[in-house]
Amino acid sequence: MPRPLIAAVAGAVLLTGCSVSVSSGEPSPSAPATTTAPEITTAAPSPSSTGTVAADAVPGYQPGQFPPVPLFSLPDVSRLSTAGKSLRDKLQPTLKSIPGVKITAVRCTKDGEYSNADSGLVLYGDGSGSYVGPDGSYSRGRDGSETSVSDRESITRDGKGGGTYVSSDVSITNSGDGSGTYVDADLSVTIDGKGGGTYVSKTESITNSGDGSGTYVSGKVSITNDGNGSGTYVDGQVSIANDGNGTANVVGPTFSGDVPADPLPPVPPLGKFPPVVQLLPKVNICGFVITLADGVLFDFDKDNIRADAADTLDRVSQALGKVGNSQIRISGHTDAIGTDSYNQGLSERRAASVEQALRQRGVSAPMTAKGYGEAKPVAPNQLNGKDNPAGRQLNRRVEIFVRT
Repeated sequence: MPRPLIAAVAGAVLLTGCSVSVSSGEPSPSAPATTTAPEITTAAPSPSSTGTVAADAVPGYQPGQFPPVPLFSLPDVSRLSTAGKSLRDKLQPTLKSIPGVKITAVRCTKDGEYSNADSGLVLYGDGSGSYVGPDGSYSRGRDGSETSVSDRESITRDGKGGGTYVSSDVSITNSGDGSGTYVDADLSVTIDGKGGGTYVSKTESITNSGDGSGTYVSGKVSITNDGNGSGTYVDGQVSIANDGNGTANVVGPTFSGDVPADPLPPVPPLGKFPPVVQLLPKVNICGFVITLADGVLFDFDKDNIRADAADTLDRVSQALGKVGNSQIRISGHTDAIGTDSYNQGLSERRAASVEQALRQRGVSAPMTAKGYGEAKPVAPNQLNGKDNPAGRQLNRRVEIFVRT
């Protein structure tokens, strides 16, 4: 998948749904999907159940009581992009929310050059555009629909919240109405957008019907909630049938008979499938680029850093001070106004000014500075033969590349 799309969709790294809850039936908004059986040994007993009957019981529960059908969530797909995590964690917190400064993951070519996340992306005024490069193709329609194809993955978005993501590891489909599917080698998740869904892994299976009923199966443990207060539990040692009317039939190694038991609460509904734009595809990155818009540092056509840029450079230096001996490369870029030779010189002087400012602030990592003039635009300087000021503004920039 082209890296322009990676940059666009990487703003959110986590797929979230209702999380697994096996102790009380209440969803935990941050817990990842479980791949093990419910923790039936630690769940709290029902406060209104009676403990006077010496019946066989599920550990941690009063006789006749048993764990609820657990909720589940989609997995954290940030696990698909572990490359550069340590460096990302050092840079992003310090550089977050600095006007005119952004940080993006990048890939490198065989000759060591990195591919800027925005390279070659055509920014048309109507929102459409296209890009074809060595790592794939990307197109965008006026309606917001997008298609991105590379040798590693394929992504489509319909512009209405739906879309697909397919790689050798993962297949994800979002219908745009809250429903969707997630499939990898170990897990299959389906969300119907109406509160129901299924979760099937190598160790367990969960079904939530969305109407208060559901089932859970893992090894010898089987739980059924009928949604009307009744349900069953079987674990190979004890079987419990709750009739929903205050009584449960218990059959175990030492006891067989009826005991008082509260009706089962309904299985809570699941959440909706998150938008495709929140997906974080797998990225084989070689480092990160900190991009500083020229207006943050320089006046137009100048190479001396403005005094009011000190705070921004202080924060950038603070972030770079955490990367140890990682190689840092500073590159200057201009728009296409002026001659090639003039722009080349201006870009070199600007890159050198930033290097000097960072060294003065104590950045000790190995640094080099280089100017590229107008040779590496990230947006068109002209559109349909006419000047494109917005594109030229994006092209006037300084990039700080930090290798992983």
